[in-house]
Amino acid sequence: MEIKIKGKIKDWDNFYRNIIPQLKTLTFRNKTVTTIDEIENEAIDAYSLGEEVEYSY
Repeated sequence: MEIKIKGKIKDWDNFYRNIIPQLKTLTFRNKTVTTIDEIENEAIDAYSLGEEVEYSY
């Protein structure tokens, strides 16, 4: 069962250490990525800009 969450990344350290390693996909600005490197890059952009992302486990 896939779990989807949508929201802003509020705590980068927690998201980076605990959430990113478990993710299957991350969507930011209508771009969906699936590799860890791509997820990290899109997530830091979203965090820096204070924008929402959607991610799934």
